[in-house]
Amino acid sequence: MFMVRAKPGIPRIPTLKYSPMTAKSRVSQPAPRRSGRRTRGPLRVAYLSRDVGAYSEHVALEIAHFAADHGNWRTLIAYLGEIGLQEIADGKVDGVIVGHWEDAQTLAALAKTRIPVVTTPYLEENCPFAQVIPDDYAVGKFAAEYLLSKGYRIFAYYGMNAAYISWPWEKLRRAGFIETLGQRGIRPHVFDNAVPDWWKFQDDRQQDALRSWIQKLPKPAALFACMDRFAYEAVRMARDGNVRVPNDLAVCGVDNIQWICMLCEPRLTSIPLNPLQIGREACRVLNDMMNGRPAAPPVVLIPPLPVVQRASTDFTAFEDPDVAAAHHFIHQNAHQPIRVQDVVDKILVSRRSLEMRFRALTNSTLQDEIWQAHVNRARQLLIETAKPMWKIAMESGFRSETVFNVMFRKAAGCTPTAYRRNGGNPPTAD
Repeated sequence: MFMVRAKPGIPRIPTLKYSPMTAKSRVSQPAPRRSGRRTRGPLRVAYLSRDVGAYSEHVALEIAHFAADHGNWRTLIAYLGEIGLQEIADGKVDGVIVGHWEDAQTLAALAKTRIPVVTTPYLEENCPFAQVIPDDYAVGKFAAEYLLSKGYRIFAYYGMNAAYISWPWEKLRRAGFIETLGQRGIRPHVFDNAVPDWWKFQDDRQQDALRSWIQKLPKPAALFACMDRFAYEAVRMARDGNVRVPNDLAVCGVDNIQWICMLCEPRLTSIPLNPLQIGREACRVLNDMMNGRPAAPPVVLIPPLPVVQRASTDFTAFEDPDVAAAHHFIHQNAHQPIRVQDVVDKILVSRRSLEMRFRALTNSTLQDEIWQAHVNRARQLLIETAKPMWKIAMESGFRSETVFNVMFRKAAGCTPTAYRRNGGNPPTAD
């Protein structure tokens, strides 16, 4: 029987590279699936998703764009009654893209057909379908690296107790975070929500326990929550417990849900997933399968986009106050041209002394940190806006578009144009 919920434990998945983008396989190869291709008319593609949130909306938009660009797709939305579940199960379509659809019976029926199917959320280990999904392990790794770069030595993780609700993506985010810190000899404090279902997260006893745990954490600390909803709750409980965010506790979430992040006080830093690229790649994989081209790897993992920093992590925890001030100044002024001397003049210390101490604590020179801050700013603008390259160069603190192109390519491994075209993922050589 096909089950949506993952088995306990972190999935163990072999690595498989997939061109044209970074992709790895973490499950066994599903059985080959034949196309239900009819000889005439457009390809009929069923889209199964009951979610109307931002992630699913962006995936659906890319499906719409792909269908418009190719001209031979007709997309049928099951949620709006455009096609019946029995029709799908009976093979009256050429292919299926599965979003957030937790009807195990329908998925089990699909698994018995030979219809090409691609899923965009992580369903389960040993899933019988091709999957194009977020690289959730990389999400946790990104979070750890980002918070480490701000000088923190004490870390915390807020997740979900798998004995109550089993989320495979949560396990992978947890593993990426904890294992990356473990490589530095750091073991984070962990708090697990222990409520039985999604609608009971605001349980009073649970929130009291979270507030108490946050109050008892050594300070300053950096907390990574498995999703924005938990991060928002952590900020609120910190405020209720007189713990200052970000001075005592920096908080980072996942998903970059705009209304949650912007209504949070202070505004919430978050790691965006890449649903546009997921939708685009899911369509490409399904199109290949429906047209009889070689099967895709069983799982294509799409890395997250760069961290969107907001006030909840607008603090550095370096023990040296001059290094902390220099790091803060550089990243606060990434939108305008700055030089090493500008940093020295701001801190009012010897240039040689500051450079030596900065490198000892950050493993980076002041000049390298300045370039990295400019590139990070450019990455965000390339993905979140449609601004021309010259404007992005200016708004990222580069003095010319030529310097922007050279430094971006050096840091990101590709041109700004390629980075934007690939949805924030540098092209990978075969």
